[in-house]
Amino acid sequence: MRTIVLVFILAGWFGAASAEDIHLRISPNPAVSKIELSIGNVASGALKIEIYSVLGTLLQTTDYGASAANIIVEMNVSNFPDGIYLVRISQNGNTTVKRLKVQHSE
Repeated sequence: MRTIVLVFILAGWFGAASAEDIHLRISPNPAVSKIELSIGNVASGALKIEIYSVLGTLLQTTDYGASAANIIVEMNVSNFPDGIYLVRISQNGNTTVKRLKVQHSE
């Protein structure tokens, strides 16, 4: 029961999705050391990329200057322990959140 409540709390904390939200694809997922973020539906300007633990702790943040509607960003996650993380992309009040699994060994 505790996990379900936590998911609902985090979903509310990160905001609800809308049609204008940024599109995000993470690969590979699960990841071992690096991830590639394919980000679409963005405007030119500042883009914020954040990675959170499932408990809501901010682990990594990157400010990125977007100059095209679709961009690809590589990020290193080799120092993250095995587990589930949340990747949040935001720009001009638009946001999206996707789940990332880091798994260093099978």
